[in-house]
Amino acid sequence: MSSCHPKMPGPPTFVIDEFVIRPEVPDTWSFSALREFEACPMRWALSRTTISGFDGHVPQKPNRGSVEGTLLHELIECFERHTNKPASEKFRPRRTLLELLSAWAKKNEANPRVDSNALAGQVRLDEILRAFSEASNYLNETDHQAPRGAKVVSTHSAVFEGAESWLRDPESKLCGRADFIADGEIIDFKSGEAQDYHSAQVVFYAALYFAMKHKLPSALRLIYTQSGEIREVSVPALKSMELELSKMRQRALIADRQIATGNTPAKPSPAVCTFCHVRGVCGSYWKSLQHNSLQHESVVDYTPTEMAGEEPAALGVYIRDIVAGVPTRLHLPQAVMRHGATQCQQIRCLSVRINRDGSGVNFTLTRGSEVYLALQVADCLQ
Repeated sequence: MSSCHPKMPGPPTFVIDEFVIRPEVPDTWSFSALREFEACPMRWALSRTTISGFDGHVPQKPNRGSVEGTLLHELIECFERHTNKPASEKFRPRRTLLELLSAWAKKNEANPRVDSNALAGQVRLDEILRAFSEASNYLNETDHQAPRGAKVVSTHSAVFEGAESWLRDPESKLCGRADFIADGEIIDFKSGEAQDYHSAQVVFYAALYFAMKHKLPSALRLIYTQSGEIREVSVPALKSMELELSKMRQRALIADRQIATGNTPAKPSPAVCTFCHVRGVCGSYWKSLQHNSLQHESVVDYTPTEMAGEEPAALGVYIRDIVAGVPTRLHLPQAVMRHGATQCQQIRCLSVRINRDGSGVNFTLTRGSEVYLALQVADCLQ
């Protein structure tokens, strides 16, 4: 079944059939993957579950900020590779960035959740180049770059220095890719605003460095390219680092056991679910969703209640409902109806805008909206 036609007018519409959540125990655990699992095991599991409506895993839905961050790190890596080439021509950041952007757009053409060419057109090239200038100025101050070699090392003491440095704990599945390592200094570049977990992330890299070299890194730094801020992170003392590494290994073992036994519960909350890319297929999220946000003029997710009724319209159908005691109406266009919305068991709409008028509330589909049509009963979407 063809489940989505992203080139059709109207919001992307996905037909979701029954699926089984049985992700495999991973071979490695990065900082972000372990953090994601602990925040919501179900989100982690659903991200690695084959969903019929996507012919595979649910792809991420990138935004301008995430694309710009990806491109910045790729540009830094290209620059570092270039500087290690003997007698090479001058590095051209803008030309290289344009090539990276074109490659990103082509790679993401098949993602039904985003128009990669349109999103590429929104990328702020000058902002990325300004951030790159901040980062490269700092990197140029280091005269200790080692020639590029294999990132996967066979000895515990060998650590690749330079950009995108691969780190792996020899006694566990813990791994990570540090933005830059030079003479024991571990540097992480951040293109967005400061977050609480950033310090924990660079300490995570420090623990991997310690596990490989059996000595502490000389410094830990977070460089925020947007503001130019350089934040020094304290290197834990030897005993503290040993304890940190032990805790990290234990966290990975606990996660492995949970996955092996199928213990991946959902932890729905606004902080976890708001930016979750698989909430459209998460039954726990929709069961927990309370339609009490009508008091706010905000973007919400919506699924019709048991009281909802259909009303034919010239260009689709209206779903009339009562939400939080307020009469509501949602217009589904013909592009959605052609997928068989009236025959499905459940309709789920992501990113619906609230518009009030004298008769109640209109739910309006926006450019960022997505529609999920469940063919089976709601409980099949675990």
